[in-house]
Amino acid sequence: MGQDHEVKMAALEQVKAGDLTTAAFARRVEYVSSLSLRRQETARRYFHGTTTPGKRFMTIFLKRWRELREYRAGTIEAGRARNARPETVAHWYATLSLMYCDLRFVSPRQVWNMDDTHIKARESAGNSRARILGPVGMTKPEVVMPDFASGAGACTAAFTVSAAGTVAPHFIVVEGATPDHAFVRVTDPHGKVCTVPLASFLNDSAVAWRRTPPGFDKSVFDVYAEHIATFLRSYYPKEAKLLAVNGAKVHLSPGGLLTLLRANVRVIAEPSKMSHILEALDTPSAFGRYQPKVRSRVQELALACRADSRPFTTIELDKSIGRAASDALTVDALVSAFRRVGMWPLDPTVVSWEDLCKGADEPLAPYVDIPLLVSRPAPVARKDMARPVVQNGTLSTAGRATILTAPEVISALNEMDADKEE
Repeated sequence: MGQDHEVKMAALEQVKAGDLTTAAFARRVEYVSSLSLRRQETARRYFHGTTTPGKRFMTIFLKRWRELREYRAGTIEAGRARNARPETVAHWYATLSLMYCDLRFVSPRQVWNMDDTHIKARESAGNSRARILGPVGMTKPEVVMPDFASGAGACTAAFTVSAAGTVAPHFIVVEGATPDHAFVRVTDPHGKVCTVPLASFLNDSAVAWRRTPPGFDKSVFDVYAEHIATFLRSYYPKEAKLLAVNGAKVHLSPGGLLTLLRANVRVIAEPSKMSHILEALDTPSAFGRYQPKVRSRVQELALACRADSRPFTTIELDKSIGRAASDALTVDALVSAFRRVGMWPLDPTVVSWEDLCKGADEPLAPYVDIPLLVSRPAPVARKDMARPVVQNGTLSTAGRATILTAPEVISALNEMDADKEE
């Protein structure tokens, strides 16, 4: 059994490398011949009397199952990234200008941006120690680092900030199987055991959620949306807000978007592949300061844990995140971040020709005039409020500057319900 498995795995590796044809792969793995006699006979009917599929097997299979479609993942998004950059960026800024006008966004405190970042504490501590100690002795990092207690290795932190420099309550997802807000038991110096919420080590009203893996998906976005909607509903409640999110993500959920809309928060998705240009929190002014800060904080607490002969726990990780965010996400840094991307005040000239060409297969024409394009498609942006696409059960806005308004979200929900009924 073990030998057969090894042969099959070796054949699979060769197929991945392109060394085997379909027929040769079938002969090497002998998958069909390992089936029951009844299934082998069925295979012979499909394969013209043999148990080896021919070259046209996939084509015939797809013709027999009309509902299946063959496609290359990422082709549409990559094509948009290469060929529609100027128009996409222009549409983004045109939509922003319309929203500022129509919804009366007259203050930077109404314009918000959210981004999430994954934090691996062990790597941060290891990188910091390497810079201090050099390469000698770093082949075994556990020699110079404390033990990492269960759940302390990684988390995903979502920050939401405004163009006025306001930082919303942090939202972090920590590693762990408990499907609830994170509470930990700690023992004080006097031996007394008590329960402490992890959110207490972050800023006021922060939320820590324990989950495995600690990333974002549709259900996590629902929790985040409820969390941030509660805050923004109480923050100048009579004012509408704009929340910009990364359009390349597919964790946006209809339920979460409706929660934000009920709190008078409009959501706009940045064009896929362009978030590094258009996302305030993705600039050197924001995360460019935060990432080094969190590494230094992890290093600082790891040294303390090592000195005290205690493990680096999730509490230390939360403390590192809270302190780093407090140090890096200052008012001046955030105001600068929004200006760098042209979100507030509105300034499409911040996108240079070099930025537009970055990552494209062919350089774009040097005479692309984004401000001119912004003024031209404004009526189109007003008319074409592109509907979100339901992809793998979630709302995807990949490749487009999309404004997610209530009618579009409700329509997407209806489509999802109809699909379930079918």
